[in-house]
Amino acid sequence: MIVRVEVGAAGKKLVASNDVAAGMVLTHFRGPIVKRTDVRESDRRYALMIAVDGWLVPENESRWINHSCDANAWIEADTWAVVAQRPLRQGDEVTIDYATVSVDEYRQSPDDYTWDPAWSFDCLCGSALCRGRVDGYVLCGTVKEWNLGPSLEVVSYEGQGRGIRALRTFRKGECIERSHVIVIPKEQWPNIEHTVFYDHTFYWGEDEEDAALSLGFGSLFNHSYTPNAVYQRLFTQSEIHFFALRDIVAGEQITVNYNGAPDDGQPLWFSALP
Repeated sequence: MIVRVEVGAAGKKLVASNDVAAGMVLTHFRGPIVKRTDVRESDRRYALMIAVDGWLVPENESRWINHSCDANAWIEADTWAVVAQRPLRQGDEVTIDYATVSVDEYRQSPDDYTWDPAWSFDCLCGSALCRGRVDGYVLCGTVKEWNLGPSLEVVSYEGQGRGIRALRTFRKGECIERSHVIVIPKEQWPNIEHTVFYDHTFYWGEDEEDAALSLGFGSLFNHSYTPNAVYQRLFTQSEIHFFALRDIVAGEQITVNYNGAPDDGQPLWFSALP
């Protein structure tokens, strides 16, 4: 059994029975599908809109999944599966964001997402991303994106310049950032290496003859010889993925070893901090 129902201070909740990897199906929403007018008052806070005037009233353990503004699971629209968005440990509560809607879904049928004031509530999730009051739908990227909502921010660090700070906790092995890159062919590199872009590029290609400039947050992670993250270059996808080497708490700077391997102590082209 992957999940189980427990009783906490705020009532029933769903928790992980074992350690769970990101992307694993935890449970499914199962129950009758009824019209909105037929949803009983006792079921109103649990009903899930799945179609125009089609509401699924969960009758299995999915009924007890609570809300969080920094949810660790999402709902797969085609199967109503509850999928772990990031790694969970045994005993972690499974949460979803009650008001998150993907941009793709909203564009297809915006009239379906009219918020009922009766659904509004003061949120007590306690996360760094807590919105305080849930009183309307929040648009995000595609539901299957690795990170939903703001998880990182750019800040200035004394002696280091700009760097990346975590806005929420990342678990060991979790994907922190997925950045697309602009590949710089080796023939064009002489035009780049004497510019400010030099400090923000990655070696690229199987033979590392090319270079790449990472978009998003990718080129702003600072270096450390004791990093808390590591990057993986995906040449065929023209992407760089960044993963947590250990648990990273909200407010902590996220660093990588510019040499690639986390334990590579070779000198760099600048005086690096420990």
